[in-house]
Amino acid sequence: MRAFDNSEFEKYKDEVKEKWGYKARPTSELKHWLSGIVRCSSCGATLIFAAPHYFKCNNYVRGRCKHSQHIKADLLAEALIKKMNEDASQPFLLDVNITYTHQNGGSDISRLEAALKMLQSKKARLQDAYLSGVLDLNDFAAAKKDLDANIAQVEQDLHNLHSKTDEAAVKAAIKAVVSKVLATLTDPMATTEQKHNAARSVIENCTFDKQTQTLNITYGIVF
Repeated sequence: MRAFDNSEFEKYKDEVKEKWGYKARPTSELKHWLSGIVRCSSCGATLIFAAPHYFKCNNYVRGRCKHSQHIKADLLAEALIKKMNEDASQPFLLDVNITYTHQNGGSDISRLEAALKMLQSKKARLQDAYLSGVLDLNDFAAAKKDLDANIAQVEQDLHNLHSKTDEAAVKAAIKAVVSKVLATLTDPMATTEQKHNAARSVIENCTFDKQTQTLNITYGIVF
């Protein structure tokens, strides 16, 4: 495994801005690379870095949450890296929800689904025309044969597109991306900004529950 080079780092900075918005605090001002990433499992507020080396629920500090989620920064970092290592080594245990976008064929899928719906509608109207006596049997059979062939082709094209992003392939891709991020998080030469952006490039949501000592991570990765 290797850490991000400069070009990859700039790419991940752009992805982070797109995912988390431009109003977030500049990464160069962060006190810890985990700042803004982990949230309280009780209220959903972010855990803030507090003196001397702890993270606490932001709402707890302001009296709006009953759970401090008080934990040492180094322990929280170790727990997150451990969890990501487990997910990367056992991706088959991950639950996957695939969202199709322009990058992974989403536009083609939308176009084919619309075409399939139109063909099925035409087939229904053809059936009505035959039943009402507008078409004789020979004309109906010929038109139905053409429509069935077109429908079969579109269904096959949809199947081919969906098969390119099946769960097994997605989980393998997640493993590769998370492993790459881990290389940066464990690199002693990586800066706070590099680690922060690397983590945010794959972590969509992360919650910590002190009572049960659990850390849950939802990954959001664009292929």
